[in-house]
Amino acid sequence: MNVLVIGLGSAGQRHLRILSDISQGDWEIYVYRGNHKRGLISIDLKEENLDIDPIHFYGACELSEVAEMASKKWDLVIIATPPDSHLSYLQLSYLYADRILIEKPVASDLESATKIQNLAITNDKSILIGYQMHFHKVIQDLLEWIPKLGEIELCRTVFSEKLSSMNPFRDMKHHHLSSFEGGGVFLGLSHDLDIVIKLFEGKSVNSLESKSIERNSVGAIVECEVSFFLHNEAKSIPIEGFFSCSRDLKSRVITIIGSKGVLDFDLNTQLLTIKNTGDEVIFERQYSISKDQLFSDQIKYLIGIYGLNDFCSENLERSMLISRMNEQLWSIH
Repeated sequence: MNVLVIGLGSAGQRHLRILSDISQGDWEIYVYRGNHKRGLISIDLKEENLDIDPIHFYGACELSEVAEMASKKWDLVIIATPPDSHLSYLQLSYLYADRILIEKPVASDLESATKIQNLAITNDKSILIGYQMHFHKVIQDLLEWIPKLGEIELCRTVFSEKLSSMNPFRDMKHHHLSSFEGGGVFLGLSHDLDIVIKLFEGKSVNSLESKSIERNSVGAIVECEVSFFLHNEAKSIPIEGFFSCSRDLKSRVITIIGSKGVLDFDLNTQLLTIKNTGDEVIFERQYSISKDQLFSDQIKYLIGIYGLNDFCSENLERSMLISRMNEQLWSIH
């Protein structure tokens, strides 16, 4: 296996570490770091050792020039750079790659996202956007429980975490989530939206409104509260979402309210709770699955396929829907 990792930030290093574990030295792993000249980032993302080169630490080789991407046939290319560069790196590498994993979000603007989707379809190319939660065991449990909740009255998702706590070793004022090009919080922290769209087989969105939007000094959205209707082939689901990377309170919860019960899944604690209309707990399950395991399962899945299959196509469609929503959000003043 020949594997290329583009980007060496926290996501790129996680991929590099997992690839090293999976391959056990049997794969040729290369890294193009570009401007990501970082030291070794700890597994918990709390520290960075500038004296250790992560490429050498994980036994990989370095590509020093962009042109070297054309020097090999890649079984897998992982693009883990800021979202405004995803399209350009894809255009540089896709001719030489069998499969491509792009870290979420797909792009920072709808035009680039559309080009990425068209490239995948036109070339029958396995391109997967890095929403790892679809490899979590809870997804199947959620799909089984939702029909038992009766008529769905509301789905609410909350994501709140102060940006500076995510990677405390770096100046987050320069993180892509803090920039217009990075898409801000709504696009950058879109795992939860992707899960909701998956669970309800969402095909389109309308009536997207925002009760409040806060922007930073460069115009990036750092907090927003939105509501919209998610449509599938059978019905329309009212959705409320709150996203913030400026508050100290760390919260990440999906709540689904039905006529027969309420479902809560806390993505931080991995606790799933189902209650009936009398607020009695009728089901509870605690999961214990690490991010590394989800990343690993995602890579193993991608390695096992060739060509654009249904899973990848649906993944791209959800990514496109999130990009369209973000484009609408940016137009709200």
